[in-house]
Amino acid sequence: MRINGKKNIDFKAMVKSQSRKVYRICLLLLTIIAINYAVSVKAEETPKEIRAKTGTKQDLQIAIGQALPGDTIVIPAGTWQLTGTVKFPAGIQVKGEGLDKTIIKKVATSDKWLTMFLVQALPGKSFVMSHLALEGIGLSKVKQGDTSVTDRGLELQGKFVDFRIHHCRFSGFTHAGIYINGNKGTTKGHPIGVIDNNIFSDIVYHNPGVMSLGYGVAMHGDPEDWSLQLGNANAIFVEDNSFERCRHSVAANSGARYVFRYNTVKNNYYPWAAVDAHGKHLHKHGTRSYEIYHNTFSGGIDYKTKKPQPTWALGLRGGDGVVFSNKFSDVWCPIYLTIEERKKYPVPDQVRDLWLWDNTHKGKPLKRINAGVHNKQIAFFQKGRDYHFAKKPDYKPYTYPHPLRMLKETQSK
Repeated sequence: MRINGKKNIDFKAMVKSQSRKVYRICLLLLTIIAINYAVSVKAEETPKEIRAKTGTKQDLQIAIGQALPGDTIVIPAGTWQLTGTVKFPAGIQVKGEGLDKTIIKKVATSDKWLTMFLVQALPGKSFVMSHLALEGIGLSKVKQGDTSVTDRGLELQGKFVDFRIHHCRFSGFTHAGIYINGNKGTTKGHPIGVIDNNIFSDIVYHNPGVMSLGYGVAMHGDPEDWSLQLGNANAIFVEDNSFERCRHSVAANSGARYVFRYNTVKNNYYPWAAVDAHGKHLHKHGTRSYEIYHNTFSGGIDYKTKKPQPTWALGLRGGDGVVFSNKFSDVWCPIYLTIEERKKYPVPDQVRDLWLWDNTHKGKPLKRINAGVHNKQIAFFQKGRDYHFAKKPDYKPYTYPHPLRMLKETQSK
């Protein structure tokens, strides 16, 4: 059709054609946006390694600022000086290049209870640290006559689920190499995880008349949950580690549950026990439970003279549990029971359900323990009532090695 000699324009066809073009362009744009989004999400979900420039606090904080849950922060080889506390987020991994290669040394402090690395628990988030060394300043201060510093290496606060600390070295601290407190932080409860294949050495503090500290691993659990659970995963597992010249290799309080197995303990400081379990004394509750088996204990050193002096191996002041298949040699007394509050039997949280079997002392079956360090405490511990030289009925140890050790290091919750 022509109007005034000109070809008539089919507006409907033109509008239809333009609509198709707009539709195709919109579809293309949406496709590009969707692809970019998928790529970005995949990038966020894929764990990555973030290499810190050094092991100083400044460079570690820069690396932490770039990390997302599941990522690994790698600290390079070298001896790095650290001032203050580095706060790592839960849900990541921290890894060095070897416990004799990546060394973080505390060099200055104005804080009495100083922690080098601090992590607070978050729901569903774990934490892994491996292949590095943390060296404290506290012990060197004590040797110089300064007893004001009680420092820590790694501190975990709150209800951690499936944490793992492995192939690390902790030395020179006056409070603890690793300090775990489930009753601190915003997410409270019993911490659960494994500490394996680490070296703990030269961790001790004694200030007469004031206090004594010095723990390879110190732990507090959840004092509100007093249920007895043995043979399952609901505990802190300390396995396949080496401890030497510590006041206590492990110490527990405030509802803690722990499993101490397949460790080697040498030259523990006299007059303290290598493996400790507090009773009700300083907190609402003492230690809840312990499972101590397949460990080797030998030697001892007098704290004052630094000369060889056989000492206690296990000092159980509270809680219940099992002790079996341990080898004791060159120790003064393999196992003793005692109480911290002298009241009428039973003292709150004292040992009342302890089972011992297949332990040896100097190659011979262990058939006797020191039940009551002081004569006045003998009445609190009776064989067949509070402790038994027999296998605990229906008890079965939890899986060894711990299943967390079977996971790849790149995995993190």
